[in-house]
Amino acid sequence: MLLLLAVAAPQKALAHELYSSSTFQQSSSTATTAGDFGYFFYRSYDFGGTTYSNVCTMAVYFGSSEEAVIPSKVTYDGVEFTVIGIDRNFSTVNGDGSKNYGNCKKLTVPNTVVVIEQGAFVDVDQITHLTFEDGDQPLYCNNCGSTHSVYGAFTYMDNLQEVYVGRELSWNYSEYVEAPFYRNNDGTYFKVIVGTKVNTLHYHTFHHARVNAVEILESENLLSIERDVFSDCPKIANYTQLRQIDGPDQFLKGSGELKVITIGGHATSIRDNEFMNCYNVYGINLVEGLQTIGEHAFEDCDDVSELTIPASVTKIGYEAFYDMDDLKKLTFTDYASAPIDMTGGFVFYGYNGYSKSLEEVYLGRTLQTKSGNENYEFADRNNITKVTVGPGCTAVPDKLFMNCYSVKTIDLSNATALETIGEHAFEDCDEVTSLFIPKSVTKIGYEAFYDIDKLAELTFEDGTAALDLTGGAQFRAYDNANGSLRKVYLGRNVSISSDAQKRNFYNRKITNVTVGTHVTDIPAELFYNNPFANIIFNAGSDPLSIGDKAFVGDGNTTVTSIVIPKPVSSIGEDAFYDNTSLITLSLKTADGALIKKYCCPIKK
Repeated sequence: MLLLLAVAAPQKALAHELYSSSTFQQSSSTATTAGDFGYFFYRSYDFGGTTYSNVCTMAVYFGSSEEAVIPSKVTYDGVEFTVIGIDRNFSTVNGDGSKNYGNCKKLTVPNTVVVIEQGAFVDVDQITHLTFEDGDQPLYCNNCGSTHSVYGAFTYMDNLQEVYVGRELSWNYSEYVEAPFYRNNDGTYFKVIVGTKVNTLHYHTFHHARVNAVEILESENLLSIERDVFSDCPKIANYTQLRQIDGPDQFLKGSGELKVITIGGHATSIRDNEFMNCYNVYGINLVEGLQTIGEHAFEDCDDVSELTIPASVTKIGYEAFYDMDDLKKLTFTDYASAPIDMTGGFVFYGYNGYSKSLEEVYLGRTLQTKSGNENYEFADRNNITKVTVGPGCTAVPDKLFMNCYSVKTIDLSNATALETIGEHAFEDCDEVTSLFIPKSVTKIGYEAFYDIDKLAELTFEDGTAALDLTGGAQFRAYDNANGSLRKVYLGRNVSISSDAQKRNFYNRKITNVTVGTHVTDIPAELFYNNPFANIIFNAGSDPLSIGDKAFVGDGNTTVTSIVIPKPVSSIGEDAFYDNTSLITLSLKTADGALIKKYCCPIKK
């Protein structure tokens, strides 16, 4: 059984029994050649409390290939030996001044190797790629000594570009022993890939190494990361995590150059404060599979300009993306099955109240936000110009985009599952000129689209379900009589407030109204006191009821003829009163008889 980090270090025992046919000269690094490698062969070999029989350690590479794979088994003198170690002689300088690794640039270590001796690869600066095969048996870096001169196994490999860790790397940490990759600080930077078999990254393994990228491959197993694994690696720029980790927060401390973060897959959660104050990050890639994002997780990642929240995310914590000053585009991926819990609040808030850089929001699903006056997620964002609601969103919360004065587009054309729009949701989105309300919407809250100064055209999609506007004032303007609304398409029945001051189309400047096929009831005073130029009714078979004063003009109308090409069950008192320009009203009664009235103005 191998002993791991934080346990008394296993020492290379003196009980190794050299195989009788093997050459062994430690001082001059002479080894027995088998194939492209030189080995020391042992009849027995003691390590970590275990005695291994018929094993060998690799000492030198003689091959000409730039890619070398150390075999797991070697046959020598008719006996099969298992390769269990890499001897420290591997990097010893020969008498002619050359190093014992030939032309090798890419080296693969088999999963049978259980020990790499102290300094085994010191100064092996020709190798660019080092691969430790996937395996369940930990690999021990046997750094033993009592002075600060004890090198790590991989010190000064100055041309490393990539290290693949397919199993646990263990070593005997002490104040006198350098970390395995310590002092790789004079050459190229390299990437560390952590395989699926690794369950623990041990303390200081890559401390003070020239690591510039870390990729943790996807696995269902939890990865434990001990303290300071990547400490003093200030040049880590890319970090990918596709499995769940456990260990200290901000284990990448000292990585001041972190620029791109990718997380998801079997990484289901991002812990609180995980990447807080990583000021140079410009890319955050959140992958499907991620479920929760902790409090302050990405706070002050100032250079991120675009962010997509995957459909798998169900909760985002307090100030998770706080003060991201350069965020311009935010996308919530389409997903109808579950809302995102953002009730912790201030998720996208900022130091000065809000980020002024945000320009575009795609709302592909429902958000549960903090209620009342503390819902500040997107309110008051003066740079937002476009809001799109996708097919996964069922509700827009109260005040979500209130006072976003620069919004020019509110796109609900694909919001096929949208049912409710909350109070003040889009109040004061002043630059919007046209608005489409899909037929799926059944309720719009009080002042949801209040005081959109430039709204000129409003369309309610054709539909059979009634729309609840009883909250009132959804589309009113601060100066209602001088508002911009001119054209309304009414494609469905609506119910309105009994309070005249809260009625949306009361005393406006509406000139054009079209009533769709599915409308069967027009409430009393719906379009009261407007300067109509055209009132159009689409044909249909369902009887139509027109309420009292539904289309009363303002005395300055230009409409001359109204045709109602569908059965009319009732017309209320003064329904078309004060349309002073009206000459002809043509309609069908419920029994289909055509009635024409020639009158100017029409009183009843």
